[in-house]
Amino acid sequence: MFNIDGDCKTQTERLPACRLGLARNPYVTYDLNNVVSHRVWHGDVLMADCMVVDGIRIEDEHGVGTPNWFRVHLTDIPEATAWLPAVRTHDDPGLPVCAAA
Repeated sequence: MFNIDGDCKTQTERLPACRLGLARNPYVTYDLNNVVSHRVWHGDVLMADCMVVDGIRIEDEHGVGTPNWFRVHLTDIPEATAWLPAVRTHDDPGLPVCAAA
């Protein structure tokens, strides 16, 4: 996970203001009603198996946006998977497109 906010990138503590919620569904508005309980911080490594390229467009603080989302696997939530907006990654892994979100 990549956080563009310089203050959050340099923190050694997991401050609530620096956390990011992962979406339940990449095709639904990204808001508090569409996030799982698991939170991530700058530098967290998530395991992704596929991506969607036509989800809700998300923009970072500088207006850089993308409709791409990565499906990540989690062990601490009932859903077992969630969606990370690709705008929050530092690299562009070569993943297949998900068969169905």
